[in-house]
This record gives sequence, C-alpha cells and structure tokens, in this order.
Amino acid sequence: MLDADKVSFNVPWSPNCKNERCFDFLTISQACDILFVASFDIPNDMRDGCVARSSAAYHHVLSGMSAYIKLGIDSRKLVMGVRWSGYDYTCQRFLGASSCELEMTAQSVPCSYSAARKIPYKEIVQRLPRSLTGRFWDDDQKAPYFVYLDGRTYHEVWYNDPESISMRSSILKKLKLRGIGVLAANNINYTGDARAAMQAEEMWNALCPP
Repeated sequence: MLDADKVSFNVPWSPNCKNERCFDFLTISQACDILFVASFDIPNDMRDGCVARSSAAYHHVLSGMSAYIKLGIDSRKLVMGVRWSGYDYTCQRFLGASSCELEMTAQSVPCSYSAARKIPYKEIVQRLPRSLTGRFWDDDQKAPYFVYLDGRTYHEVWYNDPESISMRSSILKKLKLRGIGVLAANNINYTGDARAAMQAEEMWNALCPP
C-alpha cells in the first residue's frame, strides 16, 4: 500500500518513449515521492512473426525498471506494478504450443496484447484443468501459458501465476526498489473455498522477494 501522505505518479513500463508516453521522467520523479511503474501490457517485438506472447516478459520488466534508474531516478522511489490477469489470444493459425499466429489488423498494430481478451486470474485457474495442454512454461518470457479449443478455434492464454510473479518480485532486491504493487487485486478468488484460499495466499506470498 502507498503512504497516504505521499505523492505518487503512474508511469509506463519504460521511460524510453514507449506507447507514445514521452515525458521528462527525471523531473517528474523529483516532484514526487513514488513512481508507480506499470510493468505490464508491454508490446512484444514481432520480428519473428505475429504470435501470442506474455504481455510482461521478465526481460522487458527488468530492462524497463533499469532504464528508470539509469536516468538518475532514485530506485527507492520506484514501485513495480504487476497484473493478476492474463490474455486470451484467438489463433488465426495454430502450429502448436507457443506458435499461435494472430491476425494483423489496424487495431492490433504493433501486434501485441491488444489482440487478446483480458481475463482475471480466478478465471484462468478454472480454465486450466480443462485445457488441451495443461500448464506450459516459456523460459525466455519466464511466463506460463496453456492452449484450449473453443469449437474449432484454438486459443492460447498467457498469464501470471505465483512462479512468474515471484521471479519478477526478485527484481525488487536486485535493483533495490521501493516495493511492488498489484493492479486489480480482486482478480483472484477470495471465497471460503479451501482451494481458492490457497491460490489467493500463493499469489500474495509471491509478491515477497525470495
């Protein structure tokens, strides 16, 4: 939780003029106590084709946070933001797991998470046992995903879970950041069900740097 008497400012995942948000972040940081870095919804490099990928690959998160520090911003002012949700991509052509090709449209250029439907973590854990593949892990993106079939259409879902969030929370100690924050904490299930309670606890515990 951010201190009530502090001034905070929300900034994009990288200060390098990404997503057309080009500001003097160093000057902004000097006028604020906290910069909340939205380390998610990061467009992917599609040089290898327009395919489904994580919207917050570990290397992107690390490079984005590091770039703010290289500007001269005090790392103790930086809070890394994470999402407790995932993206459901409709495959225009499916060549196998992690090879879900997406349709290039005017609305999804550059091809990215904007081509997908956002779904909360509590829905993801319900769908996962009924998927075609079960949980897969991509070591480059450091993120989990799975594939399911809707009629004759393949879908690939990329998301965050306790393992991927724990890896990202380790960046806190690595870069000596102020902390970590969650966007939409209601994306997990807080009912009295024992399994749901365990899943919620695992997600909260993952925010603590290992």
